[in-house]
Amino acid sequence: MFLLNMILFFLILVLRLYLFALIGNAIMSWLIAFNILKTSNAWVRSTYQFLNLVTEPALRPIRRLVPSKGPVDWSALVLFVALFILLQIFKALSAGLVAAAAPAAG
Repeated sequence: MFLLNMILFFLILVLRLYLFALIGNAIMSWLIAFNILKTSNAWVRSTYQFLNLVTEPALRPIRRLVPSKGPVDWSALVLFVALFILLQIFKALSAGLVAAAAPAAG
């Protein structure tokens, strides 16, 4: 049971980091689109390329399924909601395992 709890903890950590990368990618794309950030800056360019490299493989299949409505890309929101639900499921499973492993009071 300890091993399963550690695996769930790791999956929760990875999902949280991925959600932050997804949010960071969306924010950076908006800032670049509105010319607040310039891709001529090496840090901005490398950070944006890294975030695209991490998030694009998950976003690409969703973009094929979800039709675009004008300039708005809904795939990031769809992925965010799906990963957030998965994160909540993993957290509930982890809490259940911890409660099951705790010694009975009495």
